[in-house]
Amino acid sequence: MIKFIEYLLKSVSCNSVAEADALHLLRQLSAGGQVAADQSHPLLQRHASTSTALRFVSSLGREDALMADHVLNGNPVVPGVAYLEMARAAWSLLSAPRADASASIIVLKHVVWPRSLVMAEPRDVAIELSVDADGVADFRVFPVGDGSADPTACAQGAVFLAAAPARHETCDIEDLRSRCRNPLDVAEFYSTFESMGLAYGPVYRSVQSLEAGIDSAGRRFVLARLRLAPDHRPGSAQCVLHPGFMDGALQACLGLSLTQMRTEDGSRGTLTPAVPFALDRLEVFGPTGDSGWAYVRSSSPGDDVARSGIGKLDIDVCDDDGRV
Repeated sequence: MIKFIEYLLKSVSCNSVAEADALHLLRQLSAGGQVAADQSHPLLQRHASTSTALRFVSSLGREDALMADHVLNGNPVVPGVAYLEMARAAWSLLSAPRADASASIIVLKHVVWPRSLVMAEPRDVAIELSVDADGVADFRVFPVGDGSADPTACAQGAVFLAAAPARHETCDIEDLRSRCRNPLDVAEFYSTFESMGLAYGPVYRSVQSLEAGIDSAGRRFVLARLRLAPDHRPGSAQCVLHPGFMDGALQACLGLSLTQMRTEDGSRGTLTPAVPFALDRLEVFGPTGDSGWAYVRSSSPGDDVARSGIGKLDIDVCDDDGRV
């Protein structure tokens, strides 16, 4: 908290934050309690900051659709993408007073998921941020009240503002679709997840179609059509990175593994499940929306994620028109 105050004071002295806005935010944080109704967020419910920690806490339950529809080996598990939205929402709230916030993007980097959080019972989950003088916030997400003085993080990384690019990035969806030669069956796709112990409910069955091909750089890729079910969009109004949409983009990585395992006669070899455990960098240009595309490819042409289970992938999440 002290470092965040130093950061605010530096921002005020540089005229990037108005003094009145800085004071208003500090009063809000010091008061604690529930976030105002028009700012309510399913994954960022209330302030719990102290003089030594900048913290937000949310009460999550296994009956919540965002948890209940994400099941691993029979138990609801908090999806890793939910922590990305927690960090984004927290830093968006804290950086809102900055005069350049509207002309900036939020960036998350060096994110890791050390462990899963099983929702066997309702849990309080906290995100704690430590901000340096340059406005880079290290964050960690952890369960509250598990009896440990320093509980192991479920996710940790860094979040900060960066200047928005002068020109918005786009994917040429029509060009990518013209390069696709290998459609994948969505029912088989989700059956493969079930064989791995992952059961998705309607919130997380956002992949509508999958096509595979070779892009202009010679890399295998998968193009996934994503759409949130109309009756299963919890938190869609508040979540910029909707967990159901973002998880669908990560699910599409399995499609890349499936295409790599195809043999010439169309059969499939042994698949080594590739589970995301780290995120190098995520640039947030805007909300995911209710429908769009995920363009997934290997970072290097020689990567074989399917056989090794290890590799680095690049993912562009786009709207219906290919806007990233």
